Amino acid sequence: MSNRRLQRLSVVLSVLLILAVVAGCGAPAAAPAGSGGGEAAGGESASTAGMSAAESAARSIPRGKTVILQRAGNTIADYNVMNPYSLGGLGRIRDTLNKTIYEFLFYYNHNDGTIEPWLATGYEYNDTFDEITITLREGVEWSDGEPFTAEDVKYTLETIRATDTLVFAAQMQEWVEDVEVIDDATFKIVLTKPNPRWLFSFLAENSEINLAILPKHIWEGQDPETFSNFDLEQGWPVGTGPYRLVAASESQQVFDRRDDWWAAKSGFAELPEIERFIRIPGGDAASAARLFAQGEVDFGGPLGKGDFEAARERNPDLMAWHNEGPSWGTADACVYILGLNTAVEPFNNPDVRWAINHAIDRNQLVTLAYENSTVPMVMPLSSFGGVLAYQDKIQDLLDQYQVDDPDLAKTEELMTGAGFTKDGEGFWVDGSGNRVVMTISTTGGRRPMGPPLAQQLRDAGFDAIAKHDETGQIVNGIRDGSEHAWIEPHCGAAQEPFPTFSHFHSKFSAPIGQTTGYRWANSRYENPEYDAILDAMEAMSPSVDDPEYVELWHQAADIWLRDLPEIVLAEERHVWTFNAKCWTGWPNEDDPYIAPYDLWGAFLKAILKLESTGAC
Repeated sequence: MSNRRLQRLSVVLSVLLILAVVAGCGAPAAAPAGSGGGEAAGGESASTAGMSAAESAARSIPRGKTVILQRAGNTIADYNVMNPYSLGGLGRIRDTLNKTIYEFLFYYNHNDGTIEPWLATGYEYNDTFDEITITLREGVEWSDGEPFTAEDVKYTLETIRATDTLVFAAQMQEWVEDVEVIDDATFKIVLTKPNPRWLFSFLAENSEINLAILPKHIWEGQDPETFSNFDLEQGWPVGTGPYRLVAASESQQVFDRRDDWWAAKSGFAELPEIERFIRIPGGDAASAARLFAQGEVDFGGPLGKGDFEAARERNPDLMAWHNEGPSWGTADACVYILGLNTAVEPFNNPDVRWAINHAIDRNQLVTLAYENSTVPMVMPLSSFGGVLAYQDKIQDLLDQYQVDDPDLAKTEELMTGAGFTKDGEGFWVDGSGNRVVMTISTTGGRRPMGPPLAQQLRDAGFDAIAKHDETGQIVNGIRDGSEHAWIEPHCGAAQEPFPTFSHFHSKFSAPIGQTTGYRWANSRYENPEYDAILDAMEAMSPSVDDPEYVELWHQAADIWLRDLPEIVLAEERHVWTFNAKCWTGWPNEDDPYIAPYDLWGAFLKAILKLESTGAC
């Protein structure tokens, strides 16, 4: 049997298994024999408080009270491992656990730049930004009824720090000197060095870093490297979230609502309307699109523009961030760049970099490569609201430098002024007759940009070609300096410019043949004046309302635009897809209460907000 047929069979089996625990639109399905049912009089679901996992799983929950998540793949790997910090733990927590079992101390809305306290009520840095005092919310309980306290936070951070193989161990070892418990509801994190952004990065933003607090009374005495944290009859995994895991297999995971969730008991939040949360494997991209088109899933990852539009033709209930195309998707704190190795000639010359920039027609690029599903960009900043507030502060510089200005006459002027001439075939050569050769490496979703960009550069006299290779090989070459030009994402700023612009600090540079100091810091740009400004920014608490901070940002942006150490092409956008047939309240441009990335921690806010349409 072919791999494609096997994949389709796997997806079909997953959907059939869902029918065993979810009723179709209309009347609820019968509970499995011997379950004792699960419907209270009048068709209302009985409270889950006091039920075993098996009893809860045996209940029949209507489709209209169930949400179904799909993820890529034919099976659920490690379905019986719920350790958020062992190997693969970050994938597990971003997959389902951060929307069901675990909650975070704070949440962040990327669209407006606000931090919302959740398990915590607030925080305060000391004057030197090397201590953070955090207060916890009263009434928070673990799913087994034990109180959530500062001892749990201390245990979690110190366990991660002490165990080299755990996710985020290196970061905790670098930054966390001590965690002092002041009382049950108050603790102090003592940092190894000042960092006014530590809390945002590790405890609030919750996209790439998800620090779930562990229940000390469950984990203490376990080996954190090997503990599976999975025992349904004991109620594991234990968390503070509004759901508990009641069934798990390679084909599906089933989470049922906890009617004794602390937030509902304390009046902090209402119980979610969703009574059952099911996660299934969705197969490949074509299978995922088919499940959306057939209305068999509610959410789960992005679709490509073409797949989304085709699925939406079949299922008009599908929606994305934008209500109209062709750019349906939303920002993700990344941009697509033409990266240049500024440590090698001729890319060490800012005039050559600017000449290349003027050879690029960004509008044509996004049309040819992405059918206008994204938008041109000139700065390495996403269009998240918190970040855009800082871009507004440098509008005068953007007007002055005019980065998005395809003009071959300016390319000619800059290259000639830098001492280059054209050979008999119309390509730029240096004083020794050596051509300016640009082999542009592309990876993954950036591949469509390679050929049109190479052609634009050839039309401007650069001997450019695009090549595509395995991502790991290209990234290694970028970082060790053997690659000279590439199209890659550049990710960083989700709240303010410093995280991205720090990537051009010379501390991340390295001689050719040695690896650069950070995944996204590969330009090998070195400028002591720029370094000093970034050092000053790093020592300050960022605020768009702080004139001193904004002035430093303005100075850094001026140098960056003058030297143009990388060339930004377009924003990376993803069409995160939602099915509005059964549930309404999904995040979109009309209701931007969170970013729509269902891998990020704040997506729990969507699960809590969704309301039944009554159509299922």
